[in-house]
Amino acid sequence: MSSQPRQILHLLRWQGITTAILLFLAAPFGLDTLVSAAVGGAACLLANVFAAFWVFRRYRAQQPCALVLRFYAAEIVKISVILALFAIAYLAFETLVLPAVLGSYLVVQTVPALIPDRRSRFSQT
Repeated sequence: MSSQPRQILHLLRWQGITTAILLFLAAPFGLDTLVSAAVGGAACLLANVFAAFWVFRRYRAQQPCALVLRFYAAEIVKISVILALFAIAYLAFETLVLPAVLGSYLVVQTVPALIPDRRSRFSQT
């Protein structure tokens, strides 16, 4: 497996773990906060899964411009998925706690990117 997909899988795995940790931390604050944290974490994770599959599907290395366009398209898809999931959640759940939704989204988006992938460092030698 090349280094980029391995790093993406590492990031997605840690985003899932971070979402689970946030749900554990949100549980004592009630069902509304728990559901809100789940919405934020799941929206982030699902959008990143869509973007990763969009970018890392088969491509030809002889076409670098197509790969750059794919990155831009993936970001547009990612933002669209996030907005759609937030809109669906807003319509489906009347008692969303907005700070929990946005806070969990922010934590799931940023914290896993700070966790190094130690396996990729050793596999490159």
